[in-house]
This record gives sequence, C-alpha cells and structure tokens, in this order.
Amino acid sequence: MPFIVVDSGDPVFEFSKGLLRGTQWRVDLVVCQEPCCPCFQCVVTWSPVVATATAATEHRLWMDLERRSLERRPVAKETGAFAKAFVAEADAADWRHLAHRFNDARRALFANADLTTAKADFPFAEVEREGLLITYCETFPFSRPEPVTLGEGTYYPIDQYCLNPACSCQDAHLSFCADDPPGPDGMEVVSERFSVVIDLARRTWRLTSRSATMPGAQALVEEYLAQSSPYAELAEHRRVLRALYQHNRRRVLGESAAVTGKTALTDHRSSGASHSQGTHDADTPALEAPPAVWVGRNDPCPCGSGRKYKKCCLNKSRATPGIAP
Repeated sequence: MPFIVVDSGDPVFEFSKGLLRGTQWRVDLVVCQEPCCPCFQCVVTWSPVVATATAATEHRLWMDLERRSLERRPVAKETGAFAKAFVAEADAADWRHLAHRFNDARRALFANADLTTAKADFPFAEVEREGLLITYCETFPFSRPEPVTLGEGTYYPIDQYCLNPACSCQDAHLSFCADDPPGPDGMEVVSERFSVVIDLARRTWRLTSRSATMPGAQALVEEYLAQSSPYAELAEHRRVLRALYQHNRRRVLGESAAVTGKTALTDHRSSGASHSQGTHDADTPALEAPPAVWVGRNDPCPCGSGRKYKKCCLNKSRATPGIAP
C-alpha cells in the first residue's frame, strides 16, 4: 500500500519503483457538487512533497473512484507517465483510501447546506402506490453511516423512510449491515444482519420478522439505542427526505398534481432508480405498542407457504394481534 502517514497529516502516496521511486505526493480532490449525485468522479491534484528532478510539477488526473480507473483526457506527456505509474502501483487499499477521501470531501462540502431543495429522482409511483421506502444514504450518497460496535461485531445502521405524502407514520426502518469479505474486484461488500422499525413519535421499536429469530438481535438493538440515542438524527433525516421528496414532486409533477393522480404518477416514474429494498403500507394504523414480532408485506408469510406475506395471509391477519398488516 503506497499511501503512508507522514508527520500525522493526511497520508501521502509514495512510489516504490520506476523513475518515481521514493517520491511522495499529496493529493487534493475536487468533487461533484450535486448532493444527490451517486458518481465517484473527481479531479485529483497530485503535488510533490519535495520537488526533485523526477517530481517537479503538479499533475491533475480525472478519476472514477468507483470504477477504479482514470478518464481518458488529453494531458501533458509527463502527466500521462505519472498516471501510468500510479495505476501500476495502486492496489485495492489505495483506491479505497481515495474513495474515503472523496466521501469526506463531499460530507464537508454539504455539512451546512440546505439539502431539501436539491434535484433528485424519486420513483413516485412506487412510493405512493406500493409503499416503497427511501434510503437516506442512497439519496445522499456522501452520507454513508458511521460504523457502530455492538456486542462483538461492527455494524452500519442504514435508515429508510416512507415518503408518501398521504401517510402520517413517523417510522424509521433501520437495517444493520456488516462487512463481508471483499469481492473478486477488491470492492467492499456489506450485507444486512438484522433490522428494526423505530416509531420516532413514541420512541418504541420492533424487530422485523426476519430478525426476530436472530439470537441476540434484541439485545443488540437495545445496546444501539442506549449507546447512540439516534432519535433526533433519524427524525432530521426523515424531515429532510420528506421535504426533498415534496420539492421534487412539485418540480416533476407540478403544483396542482393530485397525490394519487394515476396519470401523473405513471408518466413520471423515475427510470431505473433503486432507492430502497423495503415497502411500507400507508394505510396501516399506528400501533399503541410494538408487537414482539412484526411481519412486513414483503417478508415470507408466517404460515409457511413460502409466498410473500402480502400475496398470502395479509388480509386474513388484519384482525390478528401481533401481526402488522
């Protein structure tokens, strides 16, 4: 890994072979200024820590940190040679370091910005007809959640929300994800371990059906709530997303569009957007107390049929205590 720490500052890149061997370079990133843009493209300026005959000038490279590649642009001969030398030496850890620097730069850029008026694409029909939940860190890709240590594991709490204007719920759906071994390309991989629904108004919570049988899940959620006290932050995430959704709904559908207007929603569906994995039933009444087990619409039906709950026993369970329709 050529990135090394020097004098407790930001790591510098040190070449270990070729004509640039032994030279050290600081990096500075210019990042995308659209808060909802998912790109990892940036301009990286490489400056020599100490000027030498082989490290005399800065180099600017257009980089795609997600694809781990350099964009093809006309550059000076020396910069082209520098780019080839970097690609030859950089490993997966170096690309991850640059990606983390990219996210840090984006977070700093938007730290005090009003995110509710940004331009964003939402799948309006799915949100308002099918109860699709929207994920905060997918809407604002720079806002990857900080890891939390619970029990003997480290998890990333990823929050999702219902944005249907006709729904008055105040739930935050949290999926606790953990790192898996890197994929064949060296990219980081995370997967869900357990999930919970938090009622932000009542400050109560319930495990989803997939998590109810996980040994220790309840204790981990209790530890997380005691450790992080996330209610205010989650409520702010919900407020921002709902305001952003309304702003872009007016932008796309117009001020006079009805909330459930079939034509408007069908004609303006977001193409290819993938904001969430969960759904929410806007007609579900608020529960006075959380049940021990909560079955979501897309969860396997508890009857054991192998079908999704919404396709099987949903209507039968509306009067059944302990199962949320």
